[in-house]
Amino acid sequence: MENNTVNLYEAVLRHYGEEAQLSKTLEEMIELSEEIMLYKFVQEGKLSTHENRLGQLANMLNMLMQLRIIWGISPEELQREMNIKMQRTMGRIHHRGYRDWE
Repeated sequence: MENNTVNLYEAVLRHYGEEAQLSKTLEEMIELSEEIMLYKFVQEGKLSTHENRLGQLANMLNMLMQLRIIWGISPEELQREMNIKMQRTMGRIHHRGYRDWE
């Protein structure tokens, strides 16, 4: 992640404060959950649109990046943990005999 983007997240955190951004993260999680439910259970275009999903996903990712800063997790540490989690998942898939990712 570029330093300019990280600086933007830090500036937002300084402006609103950690408590407000933690609450906002919860709000965005709820909104993303609602969008997932619409996508899963309601026909495309009725209530869930690509634009809505894109916006909700962007909101949540922005909040997660601020949460990473609040919790003092470096980008490298997060990427390492994400890789570990994906490798574990791929190990489970491989164990069951699936080879779709190769």
